[in-house]
Amino acid sequence: MQNLAHFGAELSKELQAKLKKGERLNEIFDQDFNAVLDETTQLILLGIVWGELFGDLSVPNLQLKLMNKCSLLIDICKPEKLNLLDSIEKLVAELHKQEKQLEKIVYEGKARN
Repeated sequence: MQNLAHFGAELSKELQAKLKKGERLNEIFDQDFNAVLDETTQLILLGIVWGELFGDLSVPNLQLKLMNKCSLLIDICKPEKLNLLDSIEKLVAELHKQEKQLEKIVYEGKARN
């Protein structure tokens, strides 16, 4: 579908959003080998991107902001609860519930722009 966009085909807003989400999901797997995230942070990052939270930030920027904040993420998201979730939708729902607290971590206590 991305190839169609290169030829000037008009894509619906819904399809454009799906393509952007796909690009962001691919970026998760393109981690720098020196900046590997722990399992909990990776799970939370996947949920953030899948749930389209913080879409104003690039995935690499999100990775940097979440890196070394595992203890804060654990306090907010309770990884034992996240690991028991049986679907991405439940993970996203849980992250949406915690969005305000995640926002403080991602934007380092600053108001969202």
